[in-house]
Amino acid sequence: EHTVITWGSTLGPVLDAVDLLKKEGISIGLIQLKLMNPFPSDYVNSLLKDAKTIIDIEANYSGQLGKLFKQNIGRDIDYFILKYSGRAMTCTEVYDSLKKIVQNKANKREVLMHGA
Repeated sequence: EHTVITWGSTLGPVLDAVDLLKKEGISIGLIQLKLMNPFPSDYVNSLLKDAKTIIDIEANYSGQLGKLFKQNIGRDIDYFILKYSGRAMTCTEVYDSLKKIVQNKANKREVLMHGA
């Protein structure tokens, strides 16, 4: 199973993209983190039992949540989907990036440029 982690304003397009992939029969889950400190490590670990691929989707350059995730969970992020142009993410660009990951055709770090 693929598991996406995200937070903040990215939730809308990420949720829509994940729903589209689920309709295609792809096993993918979504964790929206709302609390960073204290980090909900036990809860997040319980959601990651079947996760083979962890994908961090954020609207910043460095993948800050991914670093916090690694620090508290001890697992590496497999893929980052990032957008830092100041424009909002769209469902289409998130879907396209997730689809590439599912098909093993993505780079470890995908930078979204739509609307840039």
